Amino acid sequence: MDVSVIGCKVNGPGEAKEADIGVVGAAPRSLVYRNGEKSHLIDTDQLVDEIETMVRQRVQELEEAKSKEIIRSSS
Repeated sequence: MDVSVIGCKVNGPGEAKEADIGVVGAAPRSLVYRNGEKSHLIDTDQLVDEIETMVRQRVQELEEAKSKEIIRSSS
């Protein structure tokens, strides 16, 4: 999983588009990308909690996809 956190409004969007989860930081709100697409704005003071939540969700998605692939392979 690739996570990008960039505090630059110029270079940040390009980096965020290449990541599973990307954040372009700018006070008072930061722009969040998921899978290369703009997702939503988040208040910068909630950024750490939001990133943690998104990473945990993505890990769960990846684990579920891997589990389904293993089941298909063994069938």
